[in-house]
Amino acid sequence: MNQFDAGGILFRAVALYSYAPTDDPSELGFEKGEMLDILDDRGKWWSAKKSDGKSGIVPSNYVSLYFLRYIEFVWNQIWLSQF
Repeated sequence: MNQFDAGGILFRAVALYSYAPTDDPSELGFEKGEMLDILDDRGKWWSAKKSDGKSGIVPSNYVSLYFLRYIEFVWNQIWLSQF
């Protein structure tokens, strides 16, 4: 895990979908559009922390790196403004 000085946060991610945890107490529930701090991105389940301080594992395919979503948004704005 490559940790920065920001309290072990690797990067921020935005939830693409809502997720309700199953019976596994290590899973973290979240709502679509919610921002999560990703602490470990190894494997298909990432370690994450919510703004309320709750932490757990989240399915990596339910979240997207916030920076990449921002770049996609900017690109779409530039592309669409040409027409």
